[in-house]
Amino acid sequence: LEKLRIALDTLDEMRNRSGYAYRSQLLANYYNRMPITIPEDDLLAGTGSSCYNGVELDSEMGRWTQPEIDHLFEETGDMYTISDENYARLEEWKDRIDFAFKNNRASDYLAELTWDDPQMQRFMKTGVTMPVWKDRNSGTTNAIGQTGIGVGPGFTLACVEFERVINEGCRALIDEAKECLANEKCLHYDDYQKHEYWTSVIKVFEGFINYANRHADLAEQMAAECKDEKRKAELLKMAEVCRRVPEYPARTFYEAVQAYWFTLLSVCSNTMSGGRPDQFLYPYYKADIEAGRITKEEALEL
Repeated sequence: LEKLRIALDTLDEMRNRSGYAYRSQLLANYYNRMPITIPEDDLLAGTGSSCYNGVELDSEMGRWTQPEIDHLFEETGDMYTISDENYARLEEWKDRIDFAFKNNRASDYLAELTWDDPQMQRFMKTGVTMPVWKDRNSGTTNAIGQTGIGVGPGFTLACVEFERVINEGCRALIDEAKECLANEKCLHYDDYQKHEYWTSVIKVFEGFINYANRHADLAEQMAAECKDEKRKAELLKMAEVCRRVPEYPARTFYEAVQAYWFTLLSVCSNTMSGGRPDQFLYPYYKADIEAGRITKEEALEL
């Protein structure tokens, strides 16, 4: 429940600040505070939750009712287990969640927008949401549990411009935002909003870079303690890649895939399209194959 804890703490910290300021601080806090782990044998750094194969509850999608919590985590429930400590946290935080996000979350008008459409109603009852919707007014708060790959409804056609992070790197995007700040003139309210936006861009991407460096630190620490020479080499390579991307442009297929994965983890709080990785990763694959830096089998594993 670390994502939920960070969201609630950030809202307390940023109360009465602008939406840009709150959202950017929330993302920065995720990057800087979320516990990280590198599962055994993984070649790519980054997981979608604070523990391996974990599920993070998304506070802004609503509060789970007690029957839903009990069903999801009981022995005959869907597939998840929960510690006594986290179960107690859910009980302790439920009023705080309601106060923090009431009338200000993605699910507040979802039933109103979808339930009168027979096709959408059938869709919502299939299990695309977790737990399953039962009717318009009861049985679910529309709360969503996140695995980091998006277990929930994707009511958006937005697609992230992954290519910019992969091809240009976050440092270039930070420099672009700083240039915009330097050239702005604060004469109107719109100018203030632009200032808030560009300031938020810088904060988010600085946090994103730190997120990668935290994984590099962890990989190096694990390598220092690793007795298996093959795995030690993999961890040191992972650290090297995480020091490079997403801060700077990817140079190899490995770096491009890692930059893509970090970015996808950052934006898929609720099912987000992964775009066309076959297209924007292909130039890196082609170059590495032709230069003999990677085999088809190694690329497939990544």
